[in-house]
Amino acid sequence: MCLTVLVVLVILLYLLYRDSKKPNGFPPGPVWYPIIGCHFEIKLLSKKLGFHYLVLETLSKNYGPVVGLRLGRDRIVLISKQEHVKKILLREEFDGRPDGFFFRMRSFQKRLGVVFVDGTHFQEQKRFCLTALKRFGMGKQIMEDIILKETEELIATISQRCKNDAVLQMNNIFDVTVLNSLWSLMTGRRFDLEDEKLCELTGLVHESFRLLDMSGGVLNQMPFLRFVAPNATGYNRIRFVLDRFENFLRETVMEHEKSTGKEANNLIDLFLEEMRNRTDKNSSFTAEQLIILLLDLFMAGSETTSNSLVMAILYMMIYPEIQSKVQMNIDMVVPVDRLPTLQDRQRLGYVEAVLLEVLRHSTVVPVSVAHRSVREVEYQGYVIPKDAIVLVNLRSVLMDKDHWGDPENFRPERFQDENGQITHDDWFYPFGQGKRRCLGEGLARATMFLVFAGIMQNFRVLQTEKTPSLIPQDGITLSPRPFEARISPRKNRVNTP
Repeated sequence: MCLTVLVVLVILLYLLYRDSKKPNGFPPGPVWYPIIGCHFEIKLLSKKLGFHYLVLETLSKNYGPVVGLRLGRDRIVLISKQEHVKKILLREEFDGRPDGFFFRMRSFQKRLGVVFVDGTHFQEQKRFCLTALKRFGMGKQIMEDIILKETEELIATISQRCKNDAVLQMNNIFDVTVLNSLWSLMTGRRFDLEDEKLCELTGLVHESFRLLDMSGGVLNQMPFLRFVAPNATGYNRIRFVLDRFENFLRETVMEHEKSTGKEANNLIDLFLEEMRNRTDKNSSFTAEQLIILLLDLFMAGSETTSNSLVMAILYMMIYPEIQSKVQMNIDMVVPVDRLPTLQDRQRLGYVEAVLLEVLRHSTVVPVSVAHRSVREVEYQGYVIPKDAIVLVNLRSVLMDKDHWGDPENFRPERFQDENGQITHDDWFYPFGQGKRRCLGEGLARATMFLVFAGIMQNFRVLQTEKTPSLIPQDGITLSPRPFEARISPRKNRVNTP
C-alpha cells in the first residue's frame, strides 16, 4: 500500500515538474508553475499597472521584444517593437487564429465566422464578405451617401438635444450612426438613432470588450474555472451577452428567409442564396456560420470606430486650439450648404491629420487580434511551438519614442509635410498588416472622416465643469471613460471656399 502511494506521488511530482518546464528554445519570460503557468504574476502586474498593454510593455522591458508565457494551458508569445511586429504580421506561419474554449463558446462550440477562423474556411468567408460588401456599396458612392445620410440624422438629433448649449453624455453617441453604415450593407435596413433594442445591444458590445483581453482571458486559459466561479470569470455575463445577440441575429435572418425569391440586395440575402446553391456537405455556408459572421461584423464594425470617434471628440475638448484649426480648415474648403465629402478629403489635410493622430495617440486597439502559429517556427533564435497564441503589441510601434520623438504629445502636424499634405509613415498601421489586416479598414476610415468632419462643421464641443480624462478604460479595446460635453451650434461660421 505504502509503495503504491509512493509510486503515485513520484509520478504526480514528475508530471508537475514536466508541467512547469519550458520547452527548449521557448522565448524568455516569467517562471511557470504547474497548471496555472505564470498567471499569478501577470494578474499581479495587471492589478498594479491597471492596463493589459502596460503589462506587455513591462514584460518587454524585462525580457526583450519576444516574450514567452504560459497562462493556464495556453502558450503565449508577446511581440513588441517595429522590427519584430511587422515581420510577424507579414509571415504566413502566424496567420492562424486561436482555437480554444472561449473562441468556440461564442460560435456554437465550432470554428465559425470570419474573425477567429483560418485556413480554407477563412479564405472562403473573407472572399465572400469582400465580394458582398463591395457589390452592395462598400468603396462606392452609394456607401458615402449612406454615411452622409447617417451623419445628417446624427446632426439633427444633436441639434434637437443641444438647444441652449445643453450638456450631452458622449460615450455612446456614435454607436448607432456607425453601425447603420455597415448594417445597411448587411441587411438593407437601418435603425433609428434612438432605437432602444439596438442601444442595448451596442451597450452589451462595449461591456463584452471590457470583460476579456485579446488572448481570450481566463476562460480560454483555464475553462474549468467557469464551474467554480462563473461570475468571477465573466462566464455568466458573456453567456448572457452571446445569447442576446444570437436571438437578435436569428430573428434578423428569419425575416430575410421569408423574402426568398427576390433579388439579393444585401449580405444576408446573398449568403442565403449561397446556402441554397451549395450541395457540398462540407460547405462553410451554413445557418450557424451566417449567425457568427453577422456577430463578427456587428461587433468589429461598431466598437472600434465608435470608440475612435468618441476619442476624437474628447481630444477636441481637451485641445480647443486644435478644434479651432479643424473648423477653420473645414470652413475654408466646404460650402455652408452641404456636409464635407470624401472628395474634400485631400483639401481637408488638417482634419485628416487630426484623425490619424487620434488613431495613433489613443491606440484604441493596443494589441492586435490574437494570431496563432500554424506550425513550429524558429524566430530570432527562439522556437515558437505550433498552436502558440501570438499577441502583437501595436502600441509599442505607435508610441515608439525613437521613431515619433514625442509620442506622448498629441500633435497632428506630424502627419503633414511642409505644404500641409498628408505624409505616409511606415510605422503607422493601426488596422494591422498582412493577410489578417482589418477587412473593414476602408469603411472605418471613411466613416470616421465624414462623421467627424460633419460634427466639427456644425458644432463647437466644449468642456463642462468636470474636466474629462484621457486615461481610458481597459479591455480588448481602449475606450474613453464616461464624460459629458457642452455642445454649441456653430451658427455664425464664416465660409470662404
